[in-house]
Amino acid sequence: MRKRWKKLGAICVATAMCAGLLAGCGSSESSSDSGKKTISIWFPAYAGTDAEVSDQEFWEEQLEPLEKEENCNFDVQILPWSNYEEKYLSGVTSGNGPDIGYMSMEMMGDYIAKDLLADMGSYFNDEEKDNYIYYDYGTIDGKQYALPFIAGNARILIGNKAILEKAGVTQMPTTWDELVSACQAIQKTSPDVKPFDMALGGAWGNVDENFLPFFWSAGGELLDEDGNVNIDTEEGREAMQFLYDLRFTHNFIDESATSNDDARIDFEAGKTGFMILATSNCLNLEGVDWDWTTALAGPDGEAKTFFAADSLVLFDKCEDKDLAMKAIKHLSSADVMSEFHKQITEQPPITKDEEYSGDERFKELYTTENDNFKTLTPFNSAVSLLTKVNENLQSMMMGEMKPEEVLKNAQDYYNENLASE
Repeated sequence: MRKRWKKLGAICVATAMCAGLLAGCGSSESSSDSGKKTISIWFPAYAGTDAEVSDQEFWEEQLEPLEKEENCNFDVQILPWSNYEEKYLSGVTSGNGPDIGYMSMEMMGDYIAKDLLADMGSYFNDEEKDNYIYYDYGTIDGKQYALPFIAGNARILIGNKAILEKAGVTQMPTTWDELVSACQAIQKTSPDVKPFDMALGGAWGNVDENFLPFFWSAGGELLDEDGNVNIDTEEGREAMQFLYDLRFTHNFIDESATSNDDARIDFEAGKTGFMILATSNCLNLEGVDWDWTTALAGPDGEAKTFFAADSLVLFDKCEDKDLAMKAIKHLSSADVMSEFHKQITEQPPITKDEEYSGDERFKELYTTENDNFKTLTPFNSAVSLLTKVNENLQSMMMGEMKPEEVLKNAQDYYNENLASE
């Protein structure tokens, strides 16, 4: 799933995208030294620094059989998360981008808007489509621009069991009101503990935990029925007011959240009652026993949380799309992905013919249909908008912006600077 990427400045994005995105991507040309077709593939880094197998080694090993079968080369590049989006932007604008790419839904909108991604729908038969669990998540405006590849990593509410037990909280909250009640109980029994915590000091991706679950559960939508960005709504303002109240009315969140870029540290140290965290990060928590619930229902009973659907995409300028699609199908096959999930990162299966091998606590979450999950629909300049929302949310929690100003300011910024890109 997505880690913490550096935010792209909106002006940088606008200038670069307008100036050169139409230049296209790197092509599957014949290699000058071998005469073989070459398909370039860009992946992010998932393997830990102490992993037995690196990302580069893993993907090259998995692609080797297909290279021999097709008498071709696959040029795999592993990009660091720290400047992932900038690398794509500079690579594509200079004409040196990949044939096959790995993108989050937030990234994708800009490339779709510039007609840089190919529709992959015709390359899959009905049986293949049915086997991909999240295939429909990649259908955007009626075209299959994406094949969900690393799907899952839902943001869930977790609670410190010892703190909850001391407070007499016997069940995880499932609604906003229940969260408030549980946090009030923690205040009474553990006054030195933060009842709720956030990491507001990090990059824009923190909106997956700090904003989207509350925004969606209040009934908010990033896009209106016509596909236009419309976040400054009554539902959105209600979500901002609830977050404001957690900080200033109830004092559940303290000032440290505004500069903190990793709330897990205090949670592991027993200084936090509740927080929202990605499931993969939950499994890395040390020294703390925790419980969880999928999503908190808002005022109208709707409970939604962020669900990632990072995907493989095919760039339209790829000269040998048939070969590239063979690679995409191979990479997303049960044989390859089961090894990826065992050797590199534990994630849910993306096909029905792969067995679940993850943590048992999340098996039902990821093997049965879940109405709580919601992912982003790609739209133009999504990263820039969410960066602005993240900045404004931080300002609100510092007392520098009113709840009703957070989304209005972000909406105005989008309309004035980004909507026409």
